[in-house]
Amino acid sequence: MPKSEAPAPPKKPLSAFFLYRGEVYDKVRDENPTYKITELTKLISVMWSKTDQTTKDRLHAKYMVNKKVYD
Repeated sequence: MPKSEAPAPPKKPLSAFFLYRGEVYDKVRDENPTYKITELTKLISVMWSKTDQTTKDRLHAKYMVNKKVYD
């Protein structure tokens, strides 16, 4: 008889940075096809540090909404 499994808890929400990374990753990868994933992430990190506060606030708000689901 199969053992019933408890449903998996929700995964932690992605931080504002990782939401941003998800938005820009394909474009950055297409513009830099020879870069390794670590180099792409470093480049995206620099872009994040130069991103305007409005974008950061929008992504942080999205994170907070997703966090409520997790909590």
